[in-house]
Formats: sequence, C-alpha cells, structure tokens
Amino acid sequence: MAQEMCKIHPDKAVVDVCAHCGKQVCTACAASLSGKTYCLECIKFIDAMPADQAQEVLWENRSEIGFFNALTKTWLNLLLHPKKFFSQMPTKSGIKSPFLFGLICGSFAVTVSALMNIFLVLSGTQAPTLVPGATPPSTAAMIGSYIVLAVFSPVLVAAGIFVLSAVYHAVVFMFGAREGFNATLRVLSYTNGLAIFNIIPVLGPVFVTIYSVILFAIGFKHVQKISTAKAVMAALLPMIVLFIIGFAAAFYLASTGALPAMQPGAAAPAPPVQ
Repeated sequence: MAQEMCKIHPDKAVVDVCAHCGKQVCTACAASLSGKTYCLECIKFIDAMPADQAQEVLWENRSEIGFFNALTKTWLNLLLHPKKFFSQMPTKSGIKSPFLFGLICGSFAVTVSALMNIFLVLSGTQAPTLVPGATPPSTAAMIGSYIVLAVFSPVLVAAGIFVLSAVYHAVVFMFGAREGFNATLRVLSYTNGLAIFNIIPVLGPVFVTIYSVILFAIGFKHVQKISTAKAVMAALLPMIVLFIIGFAAAFYLASTGALPAMQPGAAAPAPPVQ
C-alpha cells in the first residue's frame, strides 16, 4: 500500500496524527510535547496552557486514576468549567469513552426515575394523566412499564445519543463545521452527563434543557471551530424546529377534534378516582 502523503507538504509522507485535533502530519508540520505529537497549530494552544491544565478529559484516563474518580471529576469539570472542558477535549480520540460516559449518566437517570415512579405508584400518590373517559391502567401495568423502561434504558439512551448526534451534526455542518461526526458525538455524549438532573421533578428537566443548549454552543464552538453566533444558532435550531412541529401537531389535533376541547364555562374534567 502506498504511503499517504501530507496535504500541506505533498512531497513528504504522513508520519503521525495530531493528538489534539487528529490532523495527519509529516515531519515538517509535526511537533512533539510530553511524548505526544501535535500539529503546529495545536502545539501553540497546548504549550500556552498552564502545566496543570494541559491534560485530556480525565474520564479518558480512567484506567490510571480510577473509574469512579474519573467519572465524578469529569462530570464536575463539565458542569462547572465547560469552556475549559471542551477546549481541552480531543476531537478525534475515538467515541468509545465519551459514549460510555453519556450512556452511564443517562441510564442511571432513567433507572432512578423509574424506581421513584414505582415507589409513587405503590404509595398511591401518582395517578396517570388520561384523556377524559379513558380507563386508567392497573397498578401492575404501570409498575411493569417502569420496570421495562429501567431494563431497556441503556438501549434507549444509546439510540438517543446517536440520533441526536446525527441531527446536530447535520446542523453544525450547515454552519461550517470543520470536524467530522465523531467530534459532534463526543460533545453530545459528554453533555448527556446533565441527564442526572432529570431525576429532580419539574425543575430538573428545565435546567437540563437550558444548560444543554449552553454546553452545545460552547462545545460546537471549540470542537467544530465555528463562531459563537453560529454555535448558538446550531444549538438552538433543532429545539426550535421541534417546538414548532409539536405546536403545529397539537393545533392540528385540536382543530380536528382529536384532542378534547374545553367549552366556555364548562367545568374541568374530574381527576380519576384513586
């Protein structure tokens, strides 16, 4: 197989890839620091960092610092220092580690929420929201549905990460993304660490939605190397489109009589009997 040639220096063969951005480099456009190879652009950024900051995502070094230690510290770094987190995150170091991080956080949140709902059903403090006239499901059916949700949570979370990554990558691509799908998936996977807050009723999902947009914007700016304005638009656009579709669907169903409509002066339907 012929040796691949450098895109910047066509007369020189590729010898390595940049440990930060994944760009292929030859001997003329490569630099070395702490035993790692970087391109000439990234070496300036890495070298400019203080020594205590020039490190990769801790979760991706969990074999050295411990599983739970890496998990908790990475989660805190993402939550409290997102700009630093995404500016240091390698864009082409594979998707296995970030995907596992997002899968663990998401599955944990779904499982705990399901167990909380089972407790509420058994205690009689939770009743399903039903269309007036519909027959409420049995307690066994409700508990069974939550058990199924908990068991299959890894599959659901995994599918969600990949689908959302595909959607968001299509959007950032329109705004001039410079990196591939894996870079976008890395942003989505680590941001899924926020899913833990979904355990908190009402306020948790609101916080997750708002802060996810912020993390997406920061992540896309640093990872896909686009402007702040474009990164914000890329983070918001899918949510805006989803809201419009949902609003339009609800309006259509209401206008066709598929949804019950309240008549002026009519009493609200009584809640189902416990």
